[in-house]
Amino acid sequence: MSAVACAERLCAVDRVLFASHIDADGLTSAAVAAQALERAEIRT
Repeated sequence: MSAVACAERLCAVDRVLFASHIDADGLTSAAVAAQALERAEIRT
């Protein structure tokens, strides 16, 4: 799936649930994902 297709799907929903590992790279990727969702005004 392309990044554009992922973005379109995420923008089409009201709310998103995501999970990550509790280690340095997992927490970092979760923070990046949360920031991107917040900027797109998608509730988590």
